[in-house]
Amino acid sequence: MLELTAYQQALPVLPRNHTRINFVLVGTGGTGGFLAEDLCRIILQLQRTGKEINFTIVDGDTVELKNITR
Repeated sequence: MLELTAYQQALPVLPRNHTRINFVLVGTGGTGGFLAEDLCRIILQLQRTGKEINFTIVDGDTVELKNITR
């Protein structure tokens, strides 16, 4: 008998048609910093469709001079 993996049993995600979306990004280190830039691109596209977008970035670190360029 063939056993199915969890991926094969997964159902598609069908998001509701929201007019307002809140994004919260926690941590802007190596991965979070790259994600923030890409998320901004997604937000711009969503705003063009008339959606109200809020984007909050939370990071407990202190900004240091050596990190400004990143």
